[in-house]
Amino acid sequence: MTEPITHKDAPERIRPVTLFFGACRLDRFVLSPEDSHHAVRVLRRRIGDRVWCIDGSGTACEVVLDTVDPRAAAGEIVARHRQFNEPAWRIELLCGTAQPARMDWVVEKATELGVHEIRPLQGTLLPGPGRVRRWSRIARGAAKQCCRGCVPAICPPAGLDLHLAELAPGGLRLYAEFGGRPLPDRSSLSRVVLAVGHDSGFTDAEVHSLEAAGFAAVDLGVRRLRTETAVVTLLARLSGGV
Repeated sequence: MTEPITHKDAPERIRPVTLFFGACRLDRFVLSPEDSHHAVRVLRRRIGDRVWCIDGSGTACEVVLDTVDPRAAAGEIVARHRQFNEPAWRIELLCGTAQPARMDWVVEKATELGVHEIRPLQGTLLPGPGRVRRWSRIARGAAKQCCRGCVPAICPPAGLDLHLAELAPGGLRLYAEFGGRPLPDRSSLSRVVLAVGHDSGFTDAEVHSLEAAGFAAVDLGVRRLRTETAVVTLLARLSGGV
């Protein structure tokens, strides 16, 4: 006899747990082949064990295993935690593309710091589809490692104007620039859109496009920061960490 499913919105702070990725199917959860192998062969999970699972949409599920196939472990969902370890507001990031290894790092750290969507800005180096797929894998792994329920969406690289045209209306919009204002009060926010340029910053034309789209400059200090440093600094300040 299965336990009744419980639902919890904005749960109290939960200590880090091992998360397994997969898909919800009604009141059941099926782990991905990779995570099924990890759960069954590596961690030795057995029938009746309770595991925590995510599908990347923001909800974490407590699952009692009843199938321990190393290719498709599965079980009944007994509890759902909506907005599992998610920030109070939705964060979208427009980000200049750095060198491949540095951009991989940006995706990983932005995931850990609560970003929901990453829009890479097309630069002199245009990443191919393989790199975008790699970023998606990095985001998935980072979400599991830091125990958050949402895996950020990674958009294909594009020019700034195209990304701006695709943004949903509204939200607090900020871009990193010398001489900008301090971060505003965040107590009533529901959505934030952040823009960080390439290492050399935004051009005058890009600044004009950003401000025409409702973005305001925010200052990160007296030193010029590389793209990845600026991203982490801005996200940390947004969350109140520094």
